[in-house]
Amino acid sequence: MTERHYAQLIAVLPGLVLAALAGYSAGAGCYALTMNCFSVVVPDDSLTRALFAVAAFVPFGAPAYVPVAATALAALRRGGEPAIERWLWVAPVLYVATVHAACILFGSAVLPQRRVQPDLRFDGLVLAASYAYVALTRLAKPIAVRKPHGPSTRT
Repeated sequence: MTERHYAQLIAVLPGLVLAALAGYSAGAGCYALTMNCFSVVVPDDSLTRALFAVAAFVPFGAPAYVPVAATALAALRRGGEPAIERWLWVAPVLYVATVHAACILFGSAVLPQRRVQPDLRFDGLVLAASYAYVALTRLAKPIAVRKPHGPSTRT
């Protein structure tokens, strides 16, 4: 994988994961307005509570990632790989602000049954998860990106 392909992948991968989670939750009926899956099952263990928290977050987190991904791809197009490296450190803050605004502005209008009340803890968790992703991409880069080989000197 080249550095450019890797940069494109890290820019769109969170959006793809969020879209897959949204599709899974919608398939399970968690977003249907006629079926409130959150009242059908009581989350009595930590795994179920975590899944419910993610299902409540996805309708706001997935669309909020679109401007972040668009900014990343624009930075990559204009400045190449060095620009995406700088963008990686700004993107989590942009994402947290976008998700926070989406939860406040669209929570009651779009999905009143799935309201997410953003607070400092919510913002901190989203920011920590975002920077964990940035750290993971930095650690994975030497493994994922192959260095171009020069002309072979062997005969």
